[in-house]
Amino acid sequence: MSERIRKHSEIDPRYTWRFEDLYPDVAAWEAALRQAEEEVDAFRALEGKLASRPKEALDSYYRISQAVEKVFMYALLRRRCDNGDEEAQALFSRAMMLSVKAQTAASFAMPELLELPETRLAEMIQDPAFGDYDRVLRDLLRQKAHT
Repeated sequence: MSERIRKHSEIDPRYTWRFEDLYPDVAAWEAALRQAEEEVDAFRALEGKLASRPKEALDSYYRISQAVEKVFMYALLRRRCDNGDEEAQALFSRAMMLSVKAQTAASFAMPELLELPETRLAEMIQDPAFGDYDRVLRDLLRQKAHT
């Protein structure tokens, strides 16, 4: 005799993901989604200006990436708990749209960094202000000759 699959609400909370560790409720998730969308839209203003503001662009790029990932993970985990949950499906769909929007908006960033002269990339690698981006900058410098 097979046991039926229980709904998330029927499982002892000790054995479930704690969504409130990410966001206390869906309203907080909605606010984070809106904030991330605004930041993505604002990031587009850096297109064509990245060479003059690389630190600002990198800071913004990674801050947005983290915000989008958190919004996305909340929605993904909610959906994975119950694929039949229509609200969870809707949250996931919206999170996926945000993720695509963010990737599209940021598509100029790495090509613009690659356009910087090797000497400028090397200076940025040596600059402690860019310490958080050491690996990314070293990878760009290594790829530059082949891109």
